[in-house]
Amino acid sequence: MASIANPNHLSLNAVETALAQLGSPSICHEKSLNSVLVEHLTSGGSRIRAQLTLDMSQQLGLSEAVSVPLAAAIEALHQASLIHDDLVDGDQSRHGSPSVWYGESYAAAVCLGDALISQAYSLLTEIEGISQGQLVALIRAFNEGITAMAAGQSLDCQWSAGLTLSYADYEQAVRHKSGPLLGLAIALPLSLARGQDARTRTVLNVAMDIGIAYQLADDFDDRIEDQGSHLNGFWILVDETGSTDSAERALRILFDGYVDDAMAALDILPLPCQTVIERLIGRLYQKYPSLQKVA
Repeated sequence: MASIANPNHLSLNAVETALAQLGSPSICHEKSLNSVLVEHLTSGGSRIRAQLTLDMSQQLGLSEAVSVPLAAAIEALHQASLIHDDLVDGDQSRHGSPSVWYGESYAAAVCLGDALISQAYSLLTEIEGISQGQLVALIRAFNEGITAMAAGQSLDCQWSAGLTLSYADYEQAVRHKSGPLLGLAIALPLSLARGQDARTRTVLNVAMDIGIAYQLADDFDDRIEDQGSHLNGFWILVDETGSTDSAERALRILFDGYVDDAMAALDILPLPCQTVIERLIGRLYQKYPSLQKVA
């Protein structure tokens, strides 16, 4: 497995600087959306999507004038999704700090998330040296990703305590919510460097498998606090298998299957994709060591 050390520390700092300038200033005397965003960002987060974009860009030899605004745009979309997700789920905290809607207001969360989505598109226009056709392709890819995320979130929101969803329904919700931005972080630098081809779709499919694996692992970790209050893959598997022990076995088998499928697809992808996806899987096992396969 490739080293998961981050070779883009300075570039990631530049992405953080770009993110901290988003939101909007105050119009009158109200607390600005920019200051709300800065507080949200300082609460933590792994910035995996930004790091993936930077890693992939470095593997392809793209300059920071390309990789930093692209990484910031993808991360801005992710942060918007987190802010809106906390709102619709009623989650009062994120990384131990008050979520935006709970710490500020419902309206602040809606407006800040909307602003970040718009500003993500604007960041794409700051990428140096790309053609009009490349910019159009990026915009279309963003639109496709946001639309998929919205569909997944909509399915997620239809779940409520007492409503039984199948694992297939759960998988579709997670595939749409978690997969698109992981995929774009790898596919868009590849597209800018080498043009779009059939491998772009393969990259997106691989990222979606890894996204489901991440969500399953997270659900397993959060199974106690999520019971009866959040859509959680572990409890769906309990309903389908009949016991917590059987559900845990099924979850581990499914988790391994998604990772194995992702690894099996690497041979048909360019070497830069292989390296970055292996790092992503390494981060997955680092974050959830209890799901690491025993040799």
